[in-house]
Amino acid sequence: MVIPGADTRHPAPLAAPAARPLPRGHLADVSPSADLQTAADLAHAPAPAIWNFLTTRLTLRMAIPGGSGAHDLPRAGLAMGNL
Repeated sequence: MVIPGADTRHPAPLAAPAARPLPRGHLADVSPSADLQTAADLAHAPAPAIWNFLTTRLTLRMAIPGGSGAHDLPRAGLAMGNL
């Protein structure tokens, strides 16, 4: 997932071309705004888009301690913040 930037160091027009060649590349529908003041603001702004990407576009897998490998994590049992 590529999140478009909002300043000259991270120009938004480069986001779509950057996402295209990635395997399962996806351009997020959010972009940081100029009113972000703290690291917490920066973390919260894209959180819904990141959560949507993780739960709808990827098969989440987890390793079970002592197990032999990764196992699918049931989507229905997922709730934000319970990973």
